Amino acid sequence: MSLIAIDALKRVKYFRSLSAAELARLARRCRQRALKRGEHAFEAGDPCHGLLVGAEGAVEMRQISPRGREQVLHAEGAGATLGEAPLFDGQGYIASAVAIAPTRLVFVPREAVLDLCRHHLAVALSMLEAMARRVRSFAGLVEDLAFRQVTERLARHLEASAAA
Repeated sequence: MSLIAIDALKRVKYFRSLSAAELARLARRCRQRALKRGEHAFEAGDPCHGLLVGAEGAVEMRQISPRGREQVLHAEGAGATLGEAPLFDGQGYIASAVAIAPTRLVFVPREAVLDLCRHHLAVALSMLEAMARRVRSFAGLVEDLAFRQVTERLARHLEASAAA
């Protein structure tokens, strides 16, 4: 059993309601993956076989238009999760995940996540809460892109960057 996997899983809000024994059992079902800067964890449209948890480093979720224009949807670091939506709907990833620094990910198989949701209501509700926050974030991004002028978007970005 990997201590890296257990440490990464402990950071995820979804799994905080699990006992130490349940967390260890889940960690035994996980695999690790290391990415170099610029390497993809997955591409938009790839099938989703499980949940990815950031153990260290950082990943950007990006969509690329047919003309090559790129939109960063969000960036995630250690303790963040990737792939909830396709995990549940059975379709491919919505966007591509690209490491923006050397990164280590923990892969939690789809069936392990679904088993947890079936047997631990707190895990399922926490995942729904996180997905709802992402939907709101994406709605805000769409609003900015569709309804705000470039100068206003730039000003909002600079303000948010300064606050972070």
